[in-house]
Amino acid sequence: MSLAPYSFLRKQRGEVVETSTFFSENDCKRANASPSLWVSPSVYELFAEKYYADLPGGILENFGRLLKNDLKVYVYPLQRSTTDELETIRTVKVKDDLQPLYDYLVRRGSFVQLDNYNPKYLPIFSRDVLKRIASGDESWDQMVPPQVAEIIRRRGFFGYKKH
Repeated sequence: MSLAPYSFLRKQRGEVVETSTFFSENDCKRANASPSLWVSPSVYELFAEKYYADLPGGILENFGRLLKNDLKVYVYPLQRSTTDELETIRTVKVKDDLQPLYDYLVRRGSFVQLDNYNPKYLPIFSRDVLKRIASGDESWDQMVPPQVAEIIRRRGFFGYKKH
C-alpha cells in the first residue's frame, strides 16, 4: 500500500469537490467515508518508484492495477510559486525512462486535466496543511474551506488536538 496521501472527492451540484485527505484507504474507512474517487496529490508522486518497491512488477504492476477498469485520474494544475509556469498534464516531465509510460497514459485518457480551477488555491498544498494541523499551527484554518475546517476540528482528523 502506498504511503502517499490521497484525497477523498465527491460530487456536489455536478462539480467534484475535495472533502478530506487520507493517507490510506484504511484511514478513509476509519472516518466512515465511502470514496468514489481517489486522487494522488501529484502526478509526480504517482511516478515515484519508491512507493512500488514492494510490488513484484513495480510501477508497471501499480498502473496495471490502478487503471484496469478505465479509472480516470483527474489532475489539478500545479504552480509551485507565482513566478513558476503553470504545469498541466501536457507539460509534466517524469524520469526519462518513465516518460513513455506517462505519455501513453495521457494519450489513452487515463489522466484528465481539470480546467475549472481557482488560481488563488494553486499555492496551497495538502501536505503543508497536514503538517500545520499536526504541529498545532492554526494558520491551516485559512487554507481550507470553513466547512472542512469545522469537520477537521470536530472529528479531530489528521492529528488535530482540540484546545
